[in-house]
Amino acid sequence: MADCPNLEKCPFFKNIKLAPTAEMLKTTYCRSDFESCKRKQLKDKGEPVPENLWPNGKMV
Repeated sequence: MADCPNLEKCPFFKNIKLAPTAEMLKTTYCRSDFESCKRKQLKDKGEPVPENLWPNGKMV
């Protein structure tokens, strides 16, 4: 499966400080099942994507 088309420009990963966590999220959402990413779902609908929204839909 191809990577998410938004991976390179996703602002979420510019803000996350924990490299191991970021890599785990990229593996799970960005390089695998990116259609389940809540950030991508909102972006695809043309809705604003909160900066603190994680790919799994949790807000931190």
